[in-house]
Amino acid sequence: GKETKTMSETELLNLLHHHSRGVRKTAADAFSAGLTRESGLFTDLYNYSIQDYAVENKLRGHKYPEERRNLSNEITKESVESLVKASAEGMHLAARYYALKGKILGISPLHEYDRYASLKATKRVVPYQEAKKIVLDAYYGFSKKMGMVVEEFYKNNWIDAKIRKGKRGGAFCSSPSPRLHPYVLTNFQGSPRDVMTEAHELGHGAHGMLARGQHFLDYNTPLTTAETASVFGEMLVFESLKNQASSDEERLSLLTQKIEDIIATVFRQIAMYKFEARAHYYFREHGRISTEQLNAWWNEEQQAIFGDSLILRPEHGCWWMYIPHIIHTPFYVYAYAFGELLTLSLYAKYKAHEPDFEERYVGLLSAGGSRSPEELLLGFGVNVADENFWKEGLKVFENFLKEAEELADKLGY
Repeated sequence: GKETKTMSETELLNLLHHHSRGVRKTAADAFSAGLTRESGLFTDLYNYSIQDYAVENKLRGHKYPEERRNLSNEITKESVESLVKASAEGMHLAARYYALKGKILGISPLHEYDRYASLKATKRVVPYQEAKKIVLDAYYGFSKKMGMVVEEFYKNNWIDAKIRKGKRGGAFCSSPSPRLHPYVLTNFQGSPRDVMTEAHELGHGAHGMLARGQHFLDYNTPLTTAETASVFGEMLVFESLKNQASSDEERLSLLTQKIEDIIATVFRQIAMYKFEARAHYYFREHGRISTEQLNAWWNEEQQAIFGDSLILRPEHGCWWMYIPHIIHTPFYVYAYAFGELLTLSLYAKYKAHEPDFEERYVGLLSAGGSRSPEELLLGFGVNVADENFWKEGLKVFENFLKEAEELADKLGY
């Protein structure tokens, strides 16, 4: 007979990446069933958290639900609206990617349990010393100043990359204060993604080092610009890994991973933001929101990402229940999309060889949190309330997509 296993959320979600479709479907069904069992509790909690937020907003005199988040992100309503509008208009690109993924997997139509299915990934293991060289070359290739700052982390042993028992998973960078140097933690196992993660966290590290000229209160940046240095560094390393790839298969594998990362960081977050907005605005007018209503909104907003290329089954409606941000930090999620597209747009400017880009970019990072994102970006002639600025970032995404489509064709998918 079949044995039944009890798994944690992390283990279960991990199975959604499994190469066997049966395993993925079983995992998704088990996850949906588990959430549905608790749906009364989750619905109550979400309604309470929306009410709590509404009461505090009223007491503080906020004019609209997300105003409080925009203020802490130091960003205007217009800028957020233009980001959301540009992203929503770019969702057809995500749908185009999933059509390609369906073709590569030979599955039609895809369902939510196929979304993270692993494509033939490269088995290339990069030794740590080689990873270090790739990262340093990429940073030095961009700017000598950035290269020197990043190299300090390696020279001074400010990186803990080894996997050890009892060490927490994932990766992060801690920049406690201008007086103390930042410190990076990663769990390096040698996949190309691990190399990009190393570059990502060292971007945060370089940002923390460059901003040390600021005083304590101006040291940290709002969420909206916090990911700039990290995503930029990751892009530099991604491009060099892609250019050094030994085969088209490896290149396609890198591209699809990158594309899926961008979809998760931009389109998925914007869909979540739109779901949250519907909930908060509805609550203002009508009070309590039912589970059915929340489930319907969730599927509707998420489905917009996929068009016809991936069909979310009704069971997927309850998946809003496992997103911690929407309960603990309402409207947090758009900052991910803001940071990613902002950086892709800046990256496009760098690739277009804009004059003194490196100097201006180092200046941006050195400013820390001393000026708002809008003021900092004026140095690049950028207006974040202009939809066209966000579309520059989406163009970078579209170019990756085109490249992946061409490679898949060439490989005969």
